[in-house]
Amino acid sequence: RSLSTIPLFGREDELKVLEEGLTRVSRGEGSVIDLVGEAGLGKSRLLQALLEQATADVKVIRIDGESYSSSTPYHALRTLIRPLLGIAEDSTFEVAGKALLAAVAGDADLESWAPLLAVPVGATVPSTKSVDDLADQFRTPRMRSALADLLTKLLVSPTVLVIEHSFWLDEADSASGAAAVRKDSRRPRRDGPHEAP
Repeated sequence: RSLSTIPLFGREDELKVLEEGLTRVSRGEGSVIDLVGEAGLGKSRLLQALLEQATADVKVIRIDGESYSSSTPYHALRTLIRPLLGIAEDSTFEVAGKALLAAVAGDADLESWAPLLAVPVGATVPSTKSVDDLADQFRTPRMRSALADLLTKLLVSPTVLVIEHSFWLDEADSASGAAAVRKDSRRPRRDGPHEAP
């Protein structure tokens, strides 16, 4: 049975929170909402009701964390970023590297941190002086910051990123993804966690 045919009762408050988030996204602002609840409480139906309201100019990207509960760091992020860069899932690291460099060309900051971006993208690129001079303890934070800038560059239209079963994501995906979403203080407004009773 299609989710859209299942009636939605008693979820007005939760749906209002989601709708307000969608409105902010449509205006080019940011929003982070955690929808939390036990299995079978209607989270998927609630989300479906929201996405049915998304206008044609809003891009929806869905990632299921359960599918990426592997030991490969950044697997989920790679699945998100590679299509945005026009990189096929089975592309080699060398091919992916060329696409990454083409995407950051002309942006001096992103070009300098391209070797760090290559890690979550799954790419091979030549090192840069900025990366060579960066102490090891600063590499991960700098990569997360550059990743946020790259996503901002790639996601030029309003975008809803739905991460289902996010608790299955590995630490690298979870921490880097969260940092990327929340970096720009103009965009992230956190509503939640919002529990579906």
